[in-house]
Amino acid sequence: RLLRRAVQFRFNDLSLMLGSDTVIFNRGARSPELSLRVEDAESEVTKLTCLDYWLDNTLNNVSQTAVCYHKEGKVHGYSMVRTEDLPSWRDGVAFEPQAVMESASSVLSFLQSHCTKEAGTYWLYRPEGSEEVQLFCLDEADTAGPLLRKGGMLCFKIARRLQQHDRTLVASGGAAKHRLRTARLFLNALSVLSEEEH
Repeated sequence: RLLRRAVQFRFNDLSLMLGSDTVIFNRGARSPELSLRVEDAESEVTKLTCLDYWLDNTLNNVSQTAVCYHKEGKVHGYSMVRTEDLPSWRDGVAFEPQAVMESASSVLSFLQSHCTKEAGTYWLYRPEGSEEVQLFCLDEADTAGPLLRKGGMLCFKIARRLQQHDRTLVASGGAAKHRLRTARLFLNALSVLSEEEH
C-alpha cells in the first residue's frame, strides 16, 4: 500500500525516512497543522489509540489532533486534543512519552547494529506475550528459522506488494524499481512454502 507522505525525522543521532498515512489539515500560516482522526462514537478510545495518535503527531511534527466521532456515517461531535495531552487523554496516564522514546531508541540501536545487509529486507518479530524481539533477514534462504512458514508468507506478501507497485509505475510510464528485490523475496517464499499448504 502506498503511503500519503514521506517524513524526515531526527531521532537522537539517527536520521529516519518514514512513511506516514496520517491525514494532516493545513490551516494556513497563522495556525498550526493538525491531524484528523475518525472514531466510532460508541467505541472506547484505548491507551493504544492514544499512543498511536501521539506517535503519528510526534513523527509528523503536528501539535494537535481533531477527533471526529461518528455513528453509522453521521457526525456526533468532535474534540481537539493537543499532542502533549494525548498520553493522559483517556483514563489517566496511558503511557509515558519518555519511556516510549527510550524504548524506541533501544530498538533502533539494535536494528542499526544488526541490519547490515545493503537494501536488505528484515522482519522484527515479537511473539505474543513475550518481551523478547527477534530479527530475521528475509533475504536469506532459511527465512526466519523456527518461524519458517510465517517468514515465507511475509516474503510472499512483501514481494507481491513490490510487484504491484512496480506495475503501477510501469503503467504510468515509469520504470520498475524493485525487480531484483521482488525476485529474491519470491524465491525465498517458494523455497519454504509447500504447494500443498499454500
